[in-house]
Amino acid sequence: PYIDNNLIEHKVNYYIEITFNKVHDNLVINDLIDIRYINASTNYEIVNTTKYNEYLKLRIHDDDYRSVSDNIIQQVLEKNKLVYALSEDNLIVKKGIYYLQDDLVLKRHQKLSLEAGVELYLGEDVTIVSNDGIDILGTKEDNVIIASINNDKPFGSIGVLGGKDSTSNINYLVLSNGSERWINNVHFSGALSIHYNKRVNISNSIIKNNTADDGLNIKYSKAVNI
Repeated sequence: PYIDNNLIEHKVNYYIEITFNKVHDNLVINDLIDIRYINASTNYEIVNTTKYNEYLKLRIHDDDYRSVSDNIIQQVLEKNKLVYALSEDNLIVKKGIYYLQDDLVLKRHQKLSLEAGVELYLGEDVTIVSNDGIDILGTKEDNVIIASINNDKPFGSIGVLGGKDSTSNINYLVLSNGSERWINNVHFSGALSIHYNKRVNISNSIIKNNTADDGLNIKYSKAVNI
């Protein structure tokens, strides 16, 4: 807790994320994890901090995305009747109108590409995660449309992760009625959320009528051109 200028106590939830870059099959995480508090100004440890622990939420996850496989991705695509081309590093969704009722999470270093004329209508809280940037290839004649199936039930997020060489190119996108979503221990706080891309290019696009704090959220990207 902290005290504001009016001396009114507020509760603040702090999220600690622990990411294992390489996880072995025999890794065991003990039930007890020791958390210490350090004063950032003095570098001294703060003692008697038991009362703070109730405000901490601990998230532990494997960053290898080993639970995602081509088979799982194909099952989602075929169940929802998408027309696509899938390779080790790319998923291309072909022009068409689709209704997606399940989360679609790509493998690490696998990029989503939406061809011109794709219309994606997502169920409530449904989220798509691309893991090496994203290409949305709409044209003036054939926009790419992403919206919710039901106007009263916003979809989750179009989440885009990347790395030091990842690039996202978005052209002639119309996106509406999204919200936000925690998925794979990442908080996508906008209807279109882009994290850790070297370059993001967005043009001729409309992002509107979304219900989260952000319609568009871009984080940790070196160059953004809108």
